[in-house]
Amino acid sequence: MTVYEILQRQGGAKNIGTSGCSGEISVHDPCQLRDYPEVQSAIRSLLVDLGYTVVEMRHRGKTTLCCGEGGAVGCMEPRLSRGWMEKRRQESENRRLVSYCAGCTGSLGRVTPTFHVLDLLFLRYGASERKISVSRGLMTYLNRLLLKLRLARVKKICR
Repeated sequence: MTVYEILQRQGGAKNIGTSGCSGEISVHDPCQLRDYPEVQSAIRSLLVDLGYTVVEMRHRGKTTLCCGEGGAVGCMEPRLSRGWMEKRRQESENRRLVSYCAGCTGSLGRVTPTFHVLDLLFLRYGASERKISVSRGLMTYLNRLLLKLRLARVKKICR
């Protein structure tokens, strides 16, 4: 079971205290989760809880397209990779994209505004105004380290 299914079963985004977002978004389902309709449903449910209207793209769920990042295709066949990214951009019809894979979020974020669902769930402002910035390079490692330290401190307090 994924964290998304657990969050959805525990009351969704409303239980987290996040809501009040609006606008249309489209969901990019990652390739590795194309055969997991329960996860796909949980993601969409969480986004609706936030206040978004989910507009489905042609290729979704079982028929999702690769974001252009998988299998090192960007290194081996850059034109093919760029073509997949462009196809997803076109299918989104200028709506913001949401994914639940860090690789997909980074890849598609190069061609169209793309957010990770956890950023929308846990950042209470900015997403609808496109103020969320995606960490790049060494900042991702720094952010992970800071999160680990923060969680260790919380764990210590909870004992």
